[in-house]
Amino acid sequence: MVASLSIYYLIFLAGGILLLIFSHTGTTSNGDVIQLDFGTALAASIANLGNIGPAIAIGHGFNPGPAGNYFTFTMAGKFILIILMYIGRVGVLTCVMLALRSRGEHRLIRSVPALKFDENTPALHQ
Repeated sequence: MVASLSIYYLIFLAGGILLLIFSHTGTTSNGDVIQLDFGTALAASIANLGNIGPAIAIGHGFNPGPAGNYFTFTMAGKFILIILMYIGRVGVLTCVMLALRSRGEHRLIRSVPALKFDENTPALHQ
């Protein structure tokens, strides 16, 4: 339980930080260039990770809240939000297991002894 919540919060914070990095400025519909603040980035990150729809309108420029939209985010920022929505919809632990799948299979194959098959031996012993 603690691991699940920790991973959820880490993905949430990483999404907010990535939004600040890749979508730090945006252009409104009338052409004004505005800055993304940390609160709005976190609100957009948790809204998309939780699949709750609109975020909280905290900032003055970016407004992903109920009265706004995600128009001012850059394409990279929108891609990050799409990834967060996917992770939230499929499940955080499921996505982590998909990312670690090949490493786990490699360990499992090494730990299980190889089974030998002899075609002359009957399948059912009577």
